[in-house]
Amino acid sequence: LPADFFQRKKRGFNPPLSGWLQTSLAPRFDGLGARLAAATDGQLDAGAVDTFARAYRDGAGHLAEQMLQLLILDESLAQLRRLCRELG
Repeated sequence: LPADFFQRKKRGFNPPLSGWLQTSLAPRFDGLGARLAAATDGQLDAGAVDTFARAYRDGAGHLAEQMLQLLILDESLAQLRRLCRELG
């Protein structure tokens, strides 16, 4: 490695969110609004979530981070439900 490599300031890592959201995570968009509405007893509006997801899929790339957060919430709540069922 070049000598200046160790003298550089730290840099952040920008993951390829758009790529992930358009490929491996894309199937998770289907039914997202309904799942989140059910998991939150209606605190999240299914129509609003689906409208947001549709806006992202229709080209609003600036919404990628928020879209990822909704998918993470969906997965987290699903895991919590599974854990609660297992624990009885």
